[in-house]
Amino acid sequence: MGPVQIEKYYVDVVGPDGRGCIGYAARLDGLGLHATAAATLCWDHPPAIRQQRTLRGTVPVWDEHGLAWRCPALDASGVWSGRDAATAEQVLWREPAGTLRWRTLAPHARVQFTVAGETITGLGYAECLHLDFTPWHLPIDALRWGRFISDQHSVVWIEWTHATPRRWLWHNGQPVAAFTLHRDAVVWAAHRLELQPPRTLRCGRLADTVLARWPAVRRLLPRQIQAFDETKWCAPASLLNADGARDDGWVIHEYVRFR
Repeated sequence: MGPVQIEKYYVDVVGPDGRGCIGYAARLDGLGLHATAAATLCWDHPPAIRQQRTLRGTVPVWDEHGLAWRCPALDASGVWSGRDAATAEQVLWREPAGTLRWRTLAPHARVQFTVAGETITGLGYAECLHLDFTPWHLPIDALRWGRFISDQHSVVWIEWTHATPRRWLWHNGQPVAAFTLHRDAVVWAAHRLELQPPRTLRCGRLADTVLARWPAVRRLLPRQIQAFDETKWCAPASLLNADGARDDGWVIHEYVRFR
């Protein structure tokens, strides 16, 4: 099997009323594919959840307004305007075959995102992963990932479950060395991020969710990837500090079981 290059973009927005949308764009060179796949996952008030996907996608680019993603095949267009938030970058894994590099692009942005004629305006987030080896070789059994955005703060966390676990958290772009993840809270130093009961956005194996109506891609991906089991949520949340100050916002978080 030849070398693999994967560049995966993630963007999102949640409005004040809880409506939101997630966008994905992945540029893949290898595994028998040379394409840019893209997808959206949008939600209104329960129970409406809508998903779209295409192999004629585009990736986000920077322009004079911020990070812009325009994907005609999905009838999707949006701009993530920076709010002077510090970005973060981390090598999550390195081995002789290659490197997995993660970076935030717009950790605390004002967003206007239109999909299929419906526009959501609110606060949003964007990040990018770059991988140059096959992803099922990663030493990871499960992943917990999340991001919180409010008017004043941004928080993002990553936790790998494995024999040698790895975990990271950034608050307003600054790394936090010691923190604790609970089912309904993230705690560090003088801060506590409290998560309210969530709404489930997607749940199940990738073969049955993301790839169910995408047979052209499913046939090309190894069974290891198709078997990844993902649950994704959106929830209101509040960041509290030792002075009693409270900042309300929204969390998007997920749990992915790889093995």
